[in-house]
Amino acid sequence: MEKINFIKYVGFIFGVYLILASCEDNKSAKAKLVNVELSNLKVYQNPDRVAPKCSDVDALETNGKYSEELKDYTGKIKVCNNQGTIVTLYSLKNGKHNGYFYTYDDTGLLIGKTYYQNDQKNGDFIQLDEAGRILIKAKYVKDELVKCDGPFCEQLKNIN
Repeated sequence: MEKINFIKYVGFIFGVYLILASCEDNKSAKAKLVNVELSNLKVYQNPDRVAPKCSDVDALETNGKYSEELKDYTGKIKVCNNQGTIVTLYSLKNGKHNGYFYTYDDTGLLIGKTYYQNDQKNGDFIQLDEAGRILIKAKYVKDELVKCDGPFCEQLKNIN
């Protein structure tokens, strides 16, 4: 069941990214999303905004799909694109997510960051658009959403 929730979470991040990308492609339309003016959103300022190069990170490289070899794995996992940019970076401890789970777009810019403890969201959750604007800033305790700010909070609540 935990893997299904994780897949739904990754799908949510990808869906938000696709919506934002389609807004950027439509130059004639106003940049509004869910009745929120994107220019009013705060910009995320943090050194982890840009992904490290794949070759610079000592981690097991996978294709992003769960496999049996990860069942008991402890260590860092990376998923890289064809350009050598990390698109996903996270840690497992005995096959369970522990620590920050970073998601980057194909250009290497951070679009999602979630803290896990023993395979449960337990701490900060941040969702960004490609310009670094904060779409969701949330807090989880033992996989339960306890606080959420941003224009996509309703959608986040619906997948939990």
